[in-house]
Amino acid sequence: MVSKSIKLSVVVPTFNRGDKIENVLNSLKNQYFKDFEVLVVNDGSTDNTEIILNELLQKDWPFPLRVIHQENKGRSGVRNSGFSLAQAEIIVSIDDDMRLDAHCLEEHYKHHLLYPGSILAGEQKEDIRIAKTDIQKYVAYARVDWNKSLQNVSYPMKPEEIYITAANFSISKTTFNKIGGFDEKLRAVVDYDLAMRATLLNIPIYYNSNASGWHDDFITCRWYVLRRRQGTLNENKLQELKPELVAQFHRYKDENISAFKKWLYGLLAHKILVTIIDHYNFLPYVLPAKIRFKLYPAIVTALGKYYPDKKI
Repeated sequence: MVSKSIKLSVVVPTFNRGDKIENVLNSLKNQYFKDFEVLVVNDGSTDNTEIILNELLQKDWPFPLRVIHQENKGRSGVRNSGFSLAQAEIIVSIDDDMRLDAHCLEEHYKHHLLYPGSILAGEQKEDIRIAKTDIQKYVAYARVDWNKSLQNVSYPMKPEEIYITAANFSISKTTFNKIGGFDEKLRAVVDYDLAMRATLLNIPIYYNSNASGWHDDFITCRWYVLRRRQGTLNENKLQELKPELVAQFHRYKDENISAFKKWLYGLLAHKILVTIIDHYNFLPYVLPAKIRFKLYPAIVTALGKYYPDKKI
């Protein structure tokens, strides 16, 4: 039975994050908005996540906490499970490595009172204060630039501007079901796929930097490359599965790079560079940040997009 006091359902998918899942729950304790439940969906974790979650259920939380354990369904499937089990009509999706600012849920809720039937993308920030490596500092730097670019989008977003991050967004259950949920055939770019299908249904998408949270994922260069490879694979899969849909948004275009650029990417597509970045810390002493912060994404692009078969 749905409690009348529950106005928001916060869905937190998790996979092998036994060491982090309590952080997001603790940040939810400090929300100014109080009328919400939290549903954590454990997507077949193979670490100690299930044990940790069962222990967390025994704690006294200032919000209703439910935990669901399921077989692994992937990035889309776990969210579809959580959204289907949410009790409230308005659902906020939060990743398991986020720390929400105290007003985040309040901003999501107020938005849906003003713009029912829409989608709100919140801001995802990287906390440079806790970055331990230079690649992590680069990610924080790049995120600042990305967030600044989002400040200039239209309200609601134009088709060429659409953006959703499943790490921090909100939608009504009715609207989510109207779109058809996340596509479980995809393991990445699922947010953009949802945004495209929403836009074709004339469902407006907004962005609010005040609905923000910190993303505490201490990545390595190797992880960054693997994530980029997964993205490349699923971008190609998305275009194969839905060529007519993708063609309407012009995000993925055939790119004919110059012979020089191809040679340069080939030069950067080497495991040794990833090893240097992840295990040795001398680059900050020999290269200025403006060069390093161009070098890192170039290496990731080389190994993640143009040479995805090279061992790292």
